[in-house]
Amino acid sequence: MNNNSSIADIAKKLNVSAAMVSRVLRHCGGVDSQMRQRIFAEAEHLVRADWGECAVYTILPDVPRYFWQPLREGLSDELQASEIPFKSNIYTRVRDESIVLRYLDEAERLNAWVIILAADVTPAIHQRLESIIKKNRLIILVSEYHGLINSFYVGSDSYQDGYTLGSYYASHFADRSLLMFTCPGHSISEQRLEGFSDAVRRSCPEMLNGAVRIKLEKQIFSDLKLLPSKLAPLLMEAAKPYEQLCIYSPLGIPQFPLAIVKAKLTNRVVCLCQDSYTNPDDTRSAVPMISCNQDNYAQGKIAAKLAVDFCRIGQYPDRKTIYVPSRLHELF
Repeated sequence: MNNNSSIADIAKKLNVSAAMVSRVLRHCGGVDSQMRQRIFAEAEHLVRADWGECAVYTILPDVPRYFWQPLREGLSDELQASEIPFKSNIYTRVRDESIVLRYLDEAERLNAWVIILAADVTPAIHQRLESIIKKNRLIILVSEYHGLINSFYVGSDSYQDGYTLGSYYASHFADRSLLMFTCPGHSISEQRLEGFSDAVRRSCPEMLNGAVRIKLEKQIFSDLKLLPSKLAPLLMEAAKPYEQLCIYSPLGIPQFPLAIVKAKLTNRVVCLCQDSYTNPDDTRSAVPMISCNQDNYAQGKIAAKLAVDFCRIGQYPDRKTIYVPSRLHELF
């Protein structure tokens, strides 16, 4: 059975288009996580005879697109200009461990010199990366820092991003009561919250002492479509005693403004957010918002330049962490 007929058979069995099956097998975006895994499970029998080699292998999520697309473009623009062979691979969400492991297997078969990765580094992924690093490969992480030998981080300074928004609150909205989301166990959010709290504590400690905190557990993010409906009652209850609020979220939550609309708090709150969707033409901009957003395109270009230097002259980066300044966006 040839690959084309196999793709058609898989599509028929799963009641999807052959084009969708092809997108998954080519590691493209636009397919949800569950369907991607089902297609891969059905395609185990397909044999790839055209592995070849590539110098740089990138693994990035597809969702949320507004966040990851600029980073992919920065990588692609720089790598294409260098004429170094690379392969771009997309998966759905940053926690899809099994698909990331599958891609890392392919990166080894392709003999990639550099792997540029955005993923939660679970114990299984950590183990696989350690195995790859032993072959004198370079790992560039673009979602979070991890203390692997020969792995390097390109991204934002999470503490500084939080501090920037904390300073903004202190200088613009200190007359408003403060509500903060906390995300236990999420290291980036914890660093941002620490930076935000330090900035507020320095200028108006009484506002920090009186702040309301809403703890967000991981389970609330299991279905992002339902997230606004889950957040809205939490916000309504927490906001009851206050006329004017400033809400700080250390997580990038595209659905956050919609939750505020559902809670009927639009005229009472200002949002301070990290990595949020900031298209002024979107209906969500009805909620006053200041967002500290990473410069993902610049991060992609810098990561690609490090990869090119390693491929050409075997040069590792001179620092474990390369911070790219974030930018403030005001929508109100």
